[in-house]
Amino acid sequence: MASIVLIMLLLFLFQQPFLRLFSADPELLIVAGAYYGWILLFPLTGGFAMLYEGVFAGRAQAKPVRNSMIQGFITFAVLLLSINWIGNHGVWLAFIGFGLMRSGSLHLAERRLHKQHPVVHS
Repeated sequence: MASIVLIMLLLFLFQQPFLRLFSADPELLIVAGAYYGWILLFPLTGGFAMLYEGVFAGRAQAKPVRNSMIQGFITFAVLLLSINWIGNHGVWLAFIGFGLMRSGSLHLAERRLHKQHPVVHS
């Protein structure tokens, strides 16, 4: 959790240098600034999925990760339809939905797995 908050903080504090890593075009930087709120939000929604992937890899459990990808893709595809109403913000909404679905799915899978096979600390 601390690493996710740190990434968000760094993205917030260093917006212009971060964007300039990708382009020096002033017009493109203005357009990118319009979507920067989504960039700030993405680590929070998708970061937990990355952390949980490590948990499942360590437990040699690929099925929950696969299932989260399928659920995330379906969520992404449905939310992507919103581009008809909100334009490019719909693409970002779909990415956020993808990350949220994956994070939520893996969290619930980890809770079920933990109940079935509790980790014993010595």
